[in-house]
Amino acid sequence: MEILYRRRRATAREVLSDIVGPQSYSTVRTQLRVLEEKGHVQHALVGGVHVYRPVVPRQRAQRAALRRMIDVCFDGSADAARDCLTRHFKSTPISVGRGTKDVAP
Repeated sequence: MEILYRRRRATAREVLSDIVGPQSYSTVRTQLRVLEEKGHVQHALVGGVHVYRPVVPRQRAQRAALRRMIDVCFDGSADAARDCLTRHFKSTPISVGRGTKDVAP
C-alpha cells in the first residue's frame, strides 16, 4: 500500500520494482488482487495492463493498521503500546507543518 500511496497509481511491475528484497511478480499480483478484493485498491485497464490505485485514504488505513497491531500485539491496550514505544524508541521533536510532533528517528 505504501508504494501505491507514494506513486498514486502503479502497475504490478512498478510495485515490484519498488519493493526492497526478493519478491516474485506473481506474489505482487496476488497481493494486489487480495487488496482489491478487500476494497483497499481498484484497478483500471490501461493499454492492456492493470493499473492499481489506492481507494482507502492513507490516514484511515494507518489507523486501521495501528488498531490491528494494538489488538494483536498489546491485547487491545493503547497504553501498553505507548509504553513499549517509549521504552524502546528514543523520540526526537521535529517541526511538522504548524506544530511539533515527537517521532522515532
